[in-house]
Amino acid sequence: VTPSATAAAPPPSATASATGRGSTAPATNLAPATTAPAANPAPVTTTAPATTTAPAGTASAAATATATAPATPAPPTVLGPGFGQPDDIAVAPDGTIYFSDFAGGRIGRMPPGGGRPTAIAQGLSDPEGIVVLPDGSLAVAQQGRNDIVRVDPATGAVTIIAAVPNHTDRLGVDGLGWDPATQSLLVPDSPSGRLLAIDPRSGATRVLIPGGLGRPTDAMRLPSGGYGIVDETGGRVLLGGTVAARLSEPDDIVATGGRIYVNALSGAIWEVAPRVRQVLGGLANPQGMAAAPDGSLVIVDQGRNRLLRWRP
Repeated sequence: VTPSATAAAPPPSATASATGRGSTAPATNLAPATTAPAANPAPVTTTAPATTTAPAGTASAAATATATAPATPAPPTVLGPGFGQPDDIAVAPDGTIYFSDFAGGRIGRMPPGGGRPTAIAQGLSDPEGIVVLPDGSLAVAQQGRNDIVRVDPATGAVTIIAAVPNHTDRLGVDGLGWDPATQSLLVPDSPSGRLLAIDPRSGATRVLIPGGLGRPTDAMRLPSGGYGIVDETGGRVLLGGTVAARLSEPDDIVATGGRIYVNALSGAIWEVAPRVRQVLGGLANPQGMAAAPDGSLVIVDQGRNRLLRWRP
């Protein structure tokens, strides 16, 4: 993912990564979820427009939806700190939280209720997207090496699943999704604008969408069929091939409670289906988002080096 202009400036001891991603605040300024709520981002109280586009061939070429925030949204709670530059995130069926640390090349694990994270793997190259596989291992995208690897949470062992070659001068692979119907990883080929499916057991790769996606950074299988895809640089959220919303730097797409949410690196969380509205703001470069088993969203607030839980 690319950095948001709203990310907090780094402290003197912090170092920006070679890819120019957003920097973060030190972990020592953070506290677990049981600390004072004053540290939580302020609730959204403003309204903002979003555009939805009708499918090609329909009577209306485009429609406009007014995005409105709820009057009294519940603020998120702080789960705990990252390692300095937390990025993407995944939640296991038992609620255990895993996240990638981009600058430090680590994978962190946090208890379901929050607390201080533990590093379970190190030495990765610009780790980005992360998915908990059915066998409990983790699939992680290494942007620095343009491949997908498997991480064993018990031993920290790292093995290659598949390479995702990058023949451009753009940043490499970014987020990862999971297709339960085919038991395959959904891999947005970010530099090439394609969507791939990779079998995590064999590494076999199929091209699902051959191009035209801008810079896709996350994907999901929609319950109705087709795919939900975010195009970060194009500012588009695609649902089943239709532009459902246009946002500033959309990054991840998640479904929970019958709704679909997208995080925008400009500092907000949006609901994009069944309606388009901003539901949370005041975040600092929210680089990752995942749904927990209880229906809550776990969010990486990278600019403040912390993980949050928000209940829609």
